[in-house]
Amino acid sequence: MYLGINLYEKNLFTAALIGLDREVYLINHFWKEGLYWFLEHSKIKTATLNINFKEKNSGIKFRYLTELMNVLLENFEFEQLEIKGCVKDKRLVSITDSDLFFEQAVRKQLLPIETREGVEQRIYTLPKSGIVIKENLFSSDIEKLRSEVNAVVAAFTSLSIHTGVYSIKDIEGIEVIIPQYRYIPKSERKL
Repeated sequence: MYLGINLYEKNLFTAALIGLDREVYLINHFWKEGLYWFLEHSKIKTATLNINFKEKNSGIKFRYLTELMNVLLENFEFEQLEIKGCVKDKRLVSITDSDLFFEQAVRKQLLPIETREGVEQRIYTLPKSGIVIKENLFSSDIEKLRSEVNAVVAAFTSLSIHTGVYSIKDIEGIEVIIPQYRYIPKSERKL
């Protein structure tokens, strides 16, 4: 299983789990301690933390996610993804920016995630990339929904690291992993 984590609020995280078949099996919100318990009792191969660098609060969120990354590295035996290193048989942790993934898919302009239309645009794009999500996994609360969409893309990034289909962009001295968007025709999508 591959994990994606997005910071929803201070000490409240949204986590999404995706399998090799690109199906999202879990979207959940955890307090920090609950997330640690979940990580301790699950067999996560790769975890990816999402930070949207264009967001207003990205500095504060980055601080909390850096703290989480340090806990993953020190207490849960994860290793930071090394660009030229071997990724087999290691528990890896990385950083992504979900907006960079969506920018590959949207032809015109990516709408801000703060708007309802921006969230809908992102949800509409997920199945086109082959990600399978049952509608009942998403929250009806728009604030939670924003975080859930970002967590799903972070989980997809974790899967992309495993399959080797990603690119790397340096943002503010940080190596950000971007899963490669590939359009999946409707006839080939898993329903």
